Amino acid sequence: MSSGKVIITGATSFIGKALIEKILKMQQYEIIAVVASDSPRKENILKSERIQVIESDLKDIDLIGRDVADSVAAIYHIGWSSRFSNPRYNMEGQMQNVDYLEKVINLGKRLGCKKILGIGSQAECGRVSEPISELTPDHPETAYAVAKCHAYERGMELCGQYGIDFYWPRLLSAYGPGDKMRTMIMSCLDAAVHKKKAEFTKCGQIWDYIYVSDVADALLGIADKGVPGIKYTIASGHGRKLADYISDITKIVDAPFLLEGIGKKEYADEQVMYLVGDISRLSLDTGFRPMVSFSEGIQATLEADFISK
Repeated sequence: MSSGKVIITGATSFIGKALIEKILKMQQYEIIAVVASDSPRKENILKSERIQVIESDLKDIDLIGRDVADSVAAIYHIGWSSRFSNPRYNMEGQMQNVDYLEKVINLGKRLGCKKILGIGSQAECGRVSEPISELTPDHPETAYAVAKCHAYERGMELCGQYGIDFYWPRLLSAYGPGDKMRTMIMSCLDAAVHKKKAEFTKCGQIWDYIYVSDVADALLGIADKGVPGIKYTIASGHGRKLADYISDITKIVDAPFLLEGIGKKEYADEQVMYLVGDISRLSLDTGFRPMVSFSEGIQATLEADFISK
């Protein structure tokens, strides 16, 4: 029996979808899934009597209150627009997302919401040589990262004024079904399954991947037991060379030819060589620990996005 409602923006994203699946299993909340009116993936939203789909672009998110009859327990603001040119470095475009967060918070105030959770990024920290924790200072190097930092500051300010608990965990590298095909994991799987050549750098980067259902568990744990304002790190907590991840994929998919592509490309000028999370505080406060191994996550992604299609 449901005991309230939650709103999820970015509901068609692979993180939004995983979060919806987890909340449905909790048997506690009804879900208001906010999707862009022109999203090609809106038909992928799970069909359930407990899910109400509302079509709205982020710029109009504060107008959806008239479609919501009851008070809302929490808003999970997963949406983050990149619908503009050169999104990584376009400051004007990225700062629109800070405005959209303000609209989400104003919506939350009007609906009597007590908790709002957004998603920060490791990009806020810039290039690092030690594990990223809640204490790692901001050092943004891109417009995307600057906007994320501003979003946290504005979220804390507004939610503080309105008496709303604001959460801003910083996510490292997530993967799983429904992720964008341009990511390293998905492009590697695509090449492996379809027997296509792929070229990589020397893949000496130390990386920390976390499966998307574990990300959803972390988000729910933070909203339930976390301390507002703490920049929890969402990651697996373990780093490995990218070459090792690729090696695992070649064994799972039986595609040893992928290894021939390692070292064919040069590192980028501003290549991030180390990206590992320290999840000690997250685990201490919420009890979170990753449950899905990399090989299990790859197998699940294969079955969902490649084998079944």
